[in-house]
Amino acid sequence: MDTVLVVSDRDNWIEPFERLLRDQFPVEVVIARSSGEGRDLLGVESYALVLVLAPLGKDAGIYLARKAAETTAGVILGCLPTYFSQYEEKLSEDGIFVYSMDRGRRAFLDAARLMLVLHRRLLRTQKPEVSRYQDQIREIRTVDRAKCLLIQYQQMTEKEAHHYIERRAMDQRCAKREIAEEILRIYDLE
Repeated sequence: MDTVLVVSDRDNWIEPFERLLRDQFPVEVVIARSSGEGRDLLGVESYALVLVLAPLGKDAGIYLARKAAETTAGVILGCLPTYFSQYEEKLSEDGIFVYSMDRGRRAFLDAARLMLVLHRRLLRTQKPEVSRYQDQIREIRTVDRAKCLLIQYQQMTEKEAHHYIERRAMDQRCAKREIAEEILRIYDLE
């Protein structure tokens, strides 16, 4: 089930959009009542759709919408008709759909459907790249743990431990991760 983040500081805006999303799509809706809370939630979980209902108090919501657009989420910024052209000019280049609240329910549902489809497409194209980065992060963590063990048990400096792992990997013609895993096995911590 997809998760949708709705960000607004106005209850009378949140309720109808939340109900509409739940009625039309198989989604879980998470509510943030400020731009700061929305940013915090973006850092914790991934969303299929982020709906920013602007303005958010004194905040226009532009920074939050752009931050959400850096993820795989589809992003819609809903605003009053008087602000539509201003928002659209600033955000359309970022791949953010700007929805004027006078356009009606059908236009919103079409935009939400489009953004959910975009999210799924981005997920499919990004998986190999994300997987590669996750592998690199795991390798770095493994090598760092091995260096810590060399520092602790062999009284090496960080630089010496790094050089030791690199040199052994070169000599044995293998990845630094393999040498690091061997060091972890030696100290029975893998």
